[in-house]
Amino acid sequence: MGEKAVKVSKYLLIAFNCLFLLAGLGLLGGGIWIVTAFSSFNDTFSQFLDVESLMYDWIGYVAIGFGAFVALVAFLGCCGAICENKCMLGSFFVIILIFALVEIALAILVFVYAGNLKSILESPVKNVIQNTYLHGTAVGNSYDNIQKEHHCCGFSGGSDYANSVYANTHNRVNPWPPSCCTDENDTSPCTDINPPTKSNSDKGCFEPISEILIGYSGLIGGVAIGLAAIKILSMVFTCCVYCGIGGHSAKVGPFGGRP
Repeated sequence: MGEKAVKVSKYLLIAFNCLFLLAGLGLLGGGIWIVTAFSSFNDTFSQFLDVESLMYDWIGYVAIGFGAFVALVAFLGCCGAICENKCMLGSFFVIILIFALVEIALAILVFVYAGNLKSILESPVKNVIQNTYLHGTAVGNSYDNIQKEHHCCGFSGGSDYANSVYANTHNRVNPWPPSCCTDENDTSPCTDINPPTKSNSDKGCFEPISEILIGYSGLIGGVAIGLAAIKILSMVFTCCVYCGIGGHSAKVGPFGGRP
């Protein structure tokens, strides 16, 4: 391989790794921001599914770990390219290859399972509605907040509360709680008489929540595919530099100058 081609590959590899280093640091900072800024939302969403921890805390911690690791790998690639060290470049290539394969697999999974989101969430959410929801409890308050904010009721509609613990402990004609009513100051027509204009019982909460989750999943999947493509280019440049080291290392110093 020509000396100029190796130099071009070397500088491009350094540039790519500088971008990866910045991206890793950005991801690290973004993860810290997610953990701190969305902690209250995570508590609400965790209780919505009646689990200990979910969603934003998990995403935040993964982003922190992944960002730190990406920054370290990018630093390894920069050092390997600048010093023209075959051991560093070989290690960098293997790590990037694994990353690219994992990202492609994750992107495929995100796009595949995004369409099955309803079937994934339906059973645990309806189980909480039937067996755990009670007005005034932590889980109940989480559901009430979501139902008030999105003007919805239950997972698929107010009928999800039929024969639930809440319905069986409240002597009302309709099973859904006051948070499903459009007028919080006048809940008796909604909960006792059933005029459709007073209730959100015909609108489930899955649709508004799924729009948020699917929006983020599409973004994550697209970013993963884009990063995988960049990593493939990085691997090509790494191969060029690695294969060209033996032919010009005696003439070119570690920073491109004469020794």
